[in-house]
Amino acid sequence: ELKNSKVIIKKSHFKHEEAYMQKVSYPKLAEHKEEHELILKELINFVSHLNDLSIEEVEKALADFIQINIVHHIVIEDKKISFWTSKTEDIISHIGWKEFYYLGEPLIDNEHKQLFIVAKKALEAKDSILNIKVCLKELYEYMHKHFKDEEEFMEKISYPDIEHHKLIHHKVLEDLDKFVQELSKDKLKNFKKKLALFIEIWLVNHIVHEDKKIVEWRTKNKGV
Repeated sequence: ELKNSKVIIKKSHFKHEEAYMQKVSYPKLAEHKEEHELILKELINFVSHLNDLSIEEVEKALADFIQINIVHHIVIEDKKISFWTSKTEDIISHIGWKEFYYLGEPLIDNEHKQLFIVAKKALEAKDSILNIKVCLKELYEYMHKHFKDEEEFMEKISYPDIEHHKLIHHKVLEDLDKFVQELSKDKLKNFKKKLALFIEIWLVNHIVHEDKKIVEWRTKNKGV
C-alpha cells in the first residue's frame, strides 16, 4: 500500500501542483519540484526498510515521515505558492494570534501573543522606510528576548534538542536582519508581502511545530 501511495503522490498531487505552479508562473517552480523529488526519495527509503521494523517501529517511523516531510511541505512550501497568488492586504489581514497556537505554557504563550502584536504593527506601519524600520527593530528586539527566554526554559527542563532549536532561532533572526538591509532596495508593497510571508511561514511554523515539540516533550517526561 505504501508503494502504491508513492505512485499516487507522484502522479496525482505533485503533478497537479506542478501544473498549477506553471500556470501561475510561480518563480520557484524548479526548487519546489526538487522538494517533491526529495520527498519521494525519502518515501522509497522508508519503504525499503519496512521489513526490518516491528509494527510499533513502523508506526513511529511513518508518523515521523508524515510530520517531517508531508506536514512541513504543506505548511511551508505549499503556503508560499498560496501567498504568491494572494494580495498583500489579504495576507496581512489573516496574520494574528489564533487559539490553535496555544501550547499551554504561560510564559511562551504570552510571548507568542505579543510577537504577533508587534509583527502586525510592522505590517500595518505607514508606508515609509523610517516607520517600517522602527517597527522592524521592535520586532527584532522582542523576538530576540523571546528566543532567550525560550532557550532558558529549554535548559531548565533539559530539553534534548536544544542545540537544534537554537540554530533555528539564529536563522530566524538572521533572516529578519536581512529584511531590514533589503528594505531600501525594494518597493514597499513588495517588501510588506515578503515580510508577511516571513512572519506567517517562520513564526507560525516555529510555534506550531518546533515550540510544540518542547512542550510535548516536557509533558511526556514530567517526573522522569
